[in-house]
Amino acid sequence: MRVVTKLLPLLACALSPPATAYDIGCIYPAQMPTPLQAYYNISALLSANAIVLGIETPIVVHGATAVSLCGTLCQSYHDAAALDPLTESAPSFRVPPFGHNAFSRVMCTAQCVAARSVQTLGILFDVWSLAVTGIEPDVARAFSLATEDGGAALNALLEERDFNPLVVGQVAALRVAVEFGGDGWNGDGALVYSEEQDEAVPCTANCRPYADTIGYKPAPQPQVEYGNASSSVAESCASQCSECPGLCRRWQPLVESDQRGNAVRQVQVTPHIGIKAKLYGQKEPPPPLADPGYDYLEEARLVLERMSASASNVTRLTAIRFFDQKLYIRGLVELAALEQFPDQSYEEQVMFIFGIGVAEQDATILAWREKLAADRIRPTTYIKRWGETIVRTAQPGSADVVEIRAADFEALARVMPHSEFPSGSACICTAYADFTDLFTLDRFGSRLRDLTLGPDEGAGGVGLFCNSTFVPPEQQIGCIPEERLRFATMSDLARECGQSRLWAGLHFTASVSAAETQCSGLGRLASDLTKKVRNGTTWGATWAEGQPRPICGAL
Repeated sequence: MRVVTKLLPLLACALSPPATAYDIGCIYPAQMPTPLQAYYNISALLSANAIVLGIETPIVVHGATAVSLCGTLCQSYHDAAALDPLTESAPSFRVPPFGHNAFSRVMCTAQCVAARSVQTLGILFDVWSLAVTGIEPDVARAFSLATEDGGAALNALLEERDFNPLVVGQVAALRVAVEFGGDGWNGDGALVYSEEQDEAVPCTANCRPYADTIGYKPAPQPQVEYGNASSSVAESCASQCSECPGLCRRWQPLVESDQRGNAVRQVQVTPHIGIKAKLYGQKEPPPPLADPGYDYLEEARLVLERMSASASNVTRLTAIRFFDQKLYIRGLVELAALEQFPDQSYEEQVMFIFGIGVAEQDATILAWREKLAADRIRPTTYIKRWGETIVRTAQPGSADVVEIRAADFEALARVMPHSEFPSGSACICTAYADFTDLFTLDRFGSRLRDLTLGPDEGAGGVGLFCNSTFVPPEQQIGCIPEERLRFATMSDLARECGQSRLWAGLHFTASVSAAETQCSGLGRLASDLTKKVRNGTTWGATWAEGQPRPICGAL
């Protein structure tokens, strides 16, 4: 299956006049694709935007949560039994049975996603022509009165507007906005840390989304001498290099260059989420991880060896590139699920996206909690401190193993602006695998198997964003024969995800195994929450690929 990235005017339709029950065939736009494809197009376009902009992983995860909440809230409103995913109880209103169909649900979802433009999707508005689909004043007013009148004004407005799915979608967007306003991420930048008051205070101007609210600062640079120039690491580094005592082991920001003369020093991204952000499936954080007990000198040797082994290994290099972008991983998993279980309904896919999103967000938060506590140095920083020492390893963009000054060392992938221990990627991929296996086994009687990235060639391969006009060719993947990966199971995918971070020189060994242990139960917790939100419903009028579209007047 190829990724469809052609933009479609999802919301180019007018509201139907008030009626006792709308005919979905009359209000669902003819140019809007069928529900599964429409929902996929929404996700694909958002993913393309995030990849092109280089949005940091935690912020990508938080944005994906907004989309999955939109879909799940819209389903709970358009159903007789499903629960509100944020309260885990009955929603504040339910659309009458005439709206219990996938076409109403996806229209609601599209409106909800579009209405969140100011915080997360503004850059897409011009492309999608969604400027006219913000929150209407009367909807916002009725929603704001809910705490005073018990939702009477909102229900009256919805009845007056015939529960049109675009109006319901605005309500869903307001619910997500309220949730994100208090979920600890500071996604709108409403708070900023004040050193004088030693706490987060309201931002008054020039606010930065996702700004740190706890006042994290890197440790001072250690004053440690590592020896003079030498031809070997062993000769250059004494025992203190292996032990890396005190400040030596603390995270330090790296300097990054855009190759156009601009250089910036990293700021650790969203350090506050580890202790401030809301968990959904996990509820309470688990016990802290044990100290990894690194022998830093030995670990650095392993980093150099692994990178050397990756230099001319096309499969490893492809894996490093693929797993470096979480949106690629989710894209492959979601497309594989659509291909292997073609009879699944739109409603099942929305619940799958909700559950994998819960597992992903909890994994990110727990990984960041440990990163903040451990505050461990990256291999790049540690090796660069050897200065004039000559090391033999691979370099980004080259298939050769070369000898270079340690001070010139770089990993094979960008070193993300957060501390080394544990691996966020290994944690997230472990949660992906656990949830996906539980969900597909429960709903379809089989685990996901033979996930293949690469040109189709009649074998079900997936090329991500191939021939897309929105993603530059160098950021597309799996589009040429050399870029092929095959994972027999989700467990294999998760394992290689963690190993790829070692192959690239981004982590020391224990970082991956610790993350896999820490996040191994998150998939089950997400699965339990998904079942609870579903609440045994059969969804009313579901829709699966191949079924006909509704016809105006056929009811």
